[in-house]
Amino acid sequence: MYFDSHAHLDFSDFAADRGDVLARAWEAGLEGIVLVGSGDGDTSVREALRLAAADERLWATVGVHPHDASLGLKFEGSPTAPIPAPQRSLWEARRRRVLGRLSMQALHPKVVAIGEVGLDFHYDLSPREVQRVLFRDFVRLARRLRLPLVIHARDDHGEVARILTEESAGLTGGIIHCFTGEESLLRTGLDLGFAFGINGILTFPNAEKLRRSVRDVPLERLVLETDAPYLTPVPFRGRRNEPARVAEIAQALGKLRGLSAEEIGSVTSATVRRVLRLDAREAAPPGRIAYQVKEALYLNVTNRCTLACRFCLKRGGHLLGDIPLALRREPTPAEVLAAYREASGERYAEAVFCGVGEPLLRAEVVIEVGRKLRDEGQRVRVNTDGLASLVLGRDIVSELRGAVDTVSVSLNAPDVKSYARLCQPPDPQAAFDAMCDFIRRAAQEIPTVVATAVALPGVDLAACERLARSLGARFRARPFGEYRGFRPHQPNTGGSAEKGEE
Repeated sequence: MYFDSHAHLDFSDFAADRGDVLARAWEAGLEGIVLVGSGDGDTSVREALRLAAADERLWATVGVHPHDASLGLKFEGSPTAPIPAPQRSLWEARRRRVLGRLSMQALHPKVVAIGEVGLDFHYDLSPREVQRVLFRDFVRLARRLRLPLVIHARDDHGEVARILTEESAGLTGGIIHCFTGEESLLRTGLDLGFAFGINGILTFPNAEKLRRSVRDVPLERLVLETDAPYLTPVPFRGRRNEPARVAEIAQALGKLRGLSAEEIGSVTSATVRRVLRLDAREAAPPGRIAYQVKEALYLNVTNRCTLACRFCLKRGGHLLGDIPLALRREPTPAEVLAAYREASGERYAEAVFCGVGEPLLRAEVVIEVGRKLRDEGQRVRVNTDGLASLVLGRDIVSELRGAVDTVSVSLNAPDVKSYARLCQPPDPQAAFDAMCDFIRRAAQEIPTVVATAVALPGVDLAACERLARSLGARFRARPFGEYRGFRPHQPNTGGSAEKGEE
């Protein structure tokens, strides 16, 4: 009935009784909670992702709160003063690392938005110059990843509205968090398709401007949020806030609109699902889940990927020959098994997790289905870019033990510079190091590990093989070729094979 679109349950405020807090939320009628992972460090985001992965009713966002836009650096002087060049250089280096990391974490299957991001000129805890730069960075990241935004704005509503307009944030939409009734932000948000987060402030005695504003905003453009542990509604002011309190906010909003709390909950929950595109994740997949390549049956479990390889099949569409691989939603383990069994009139040499995305972004599905297939005597391989441990924040290799017989890792280059040019990761050094570590760990845990590289002009295959063998893996050069009549487009790197050609 209710959906808390903004809570910080990853905070230490909930460390002692988080389970009880969630139990009270479900008892109060909540159907879902969005955990806002934001901060200059990695702890908040990783904890939000960990919690969201453990419960289907929890979702997460990733971003850097404007308070933390300094990225751990100390800046002296006025928040409006220009930043000295040496400090700006240090900050830029951190900015690149943080954006690279968050770009990868945003690919986690439970991430539904980029946020909370924006500007805060009330507390000015970070220089305004860096707040503005990061805000634009995150709007662009949201556009690139096609994710909605969660926007923080305080004492800077006109500038937030201007940046959202200039950066074409209408292409992403999202939620204006903690809306307090500002006319300029309301007009822009409505024009750009944003919803507005209503929280405990609505119950405060001095919030008459907000109450006047929300009487006239279309109800389908409002969502409920607690911002827990903050902004506890009356009559519980002074206590720690928690998601169960969203019922009090619904009651207050219903009183203003002449509706019951239940009716408010129904409409606002539908809006959260629409704005964050949760329902789209549950539409029927039109793309093929299982498809044959030579003697193997390939299993297509996601279209999301951690890289933007210049030679990827997706640059020419989502077809392998005449086989459609575009998924409107990601299949469940049961659907993957059903597709395998429907296609398995004959015994295949291997079942291979591989499509036009990175299968280990859905490690839980690969592991669950892989174990069941191996129990039935089917050999199992996973084709991967080797970045899942970096993206998901845990050692995926150890979890794969017993679920797969073979791991094939797309090495593709013998050094960071070549890897960056061909595969275009957000943070080339972090990605290359993580990929090499994944191969090294897999060689210790998995029966067969093969590192591969596409035979493209300019790729030093001998150097790739030396690197692969130094990491404990076999090596195979993948020809830029054809499969069952499929001839991929010619990229500007000189050619390649896509993952489905392994």
